[in-house]
Amino acid sequence: MQIRGAKIEKKSFSCKIKIYWDNFTCLSRNNNIFVFRLFFVRRFRRNEHSVVGGSHLFIYMVRMYALLKLTNMVNMKWIGKLFGTLLFLLIVTNVQAQKKYAPDQYYGREYRLDGDTLRYRVLYPAGYDAGLKFPLFIFLHGEDERGRDNVMQLKTGGQLYKEQTIRDYYPAVVLIPQCPEDDAWVNYNVLSDGEIEIPDNPEETKSFRMLTKLIEHYLKLPYVDKTQVYIVGFSMGAFGALEMAVKNSRLLTAAVSMGGAIQPERLKKLKKFPIRMYHGQDDKVVPITYARDVYYQLKSSGCPADMVEYPGTGHDSWTLALTSSDFMEWIFDKKKK
Repeated sequence: MQIRGAKIEKKSFSCKIKIYWDNFTCLSRNNNIFVFRLFFVRRFRRNEHSVVGGSHLFIYMVRMYALLKLTNMVNMKWIGKLFGTLLFLLIVTNVQAQKKYAPDQYYGREYRLDGDTLRYRVLYPAGYDAGLKFPLFIFLHGEDERGRDNVMQLKTGGQLYKEQTIRDYYPAVVLIPQCPEDDAWVNYNVLSDGEIEIPDNPEETKSFRMLTKLIEHYLKLPYVDKTQVYIVGFSMGAFGALEMAVKNSRLLTAAVSMGGAIQPERLKKLKKFPIRMYHGQDDKVVPITYARDVYYQLKSSGCPADMVEYPGTGHDSWTLALTSSDFMEWIFDKKKK
């Protein structure tokens, strides 16, 4: 029996396995060469990096053998090679599936849509079980952690869930996306003295659009609890977190801003959406008056907003905020009804 085609395709976050021949066509009876077609394809969501599960491969192997047996085309030499290859794939993909959900590592992923790519890291909770539901925790980095290496964004946000106590008390699926260096979560202007000018109604950036789609994608997964979706950001990421709260509060449960702000008038439509703000009183990049205006508007709109000010602290309010005793407690106390 001669194999015409056998290949493994992996394209744009879709993993397929195809082994195919032309359908029971006799090419040369003298040489006893037959060509036939078999398909076994395991499809996955278009935008999620996945591997083929070993149980599916096993089923397909059995089906293939049965078909070959029925057509009296069993050649042990070829079958041995074919089954050996499939057994190897079964073992490798099982190992990969186990690694994917290891509880102590951020895994690199890419979300692709319409030719654009958003790189991100995902960490699964300790004791992960696909039959359970976990909160979704999104952390947005600042301007200095932009790039395309899918590593730099872990410098600040990645350390939070490295703490064992945090992992034990607040298990969650953690997403830390990376904004490219030529883009931003939210467009804003930087004045000559280094102060940021808060835009009235900024145009949606490519990274923000991709971030929204990424969140929507994860909310469709069975192990994500849609009643507990939290977004946290510092500096540029704080602008992004507030922007997401304004534009897509339907997707979120609560938001945290550390050193960020937004035009207060844009918050009027938010009703009963929890937001907490951390800000340094000596912030020269985003003056605290901006953050206070946001806080006052939130309170007047009926939002359960909190604000924590740090005397003698500049723009890096997140250094103190991330280590505060009730940082995570405040977040995880919020849940949609």
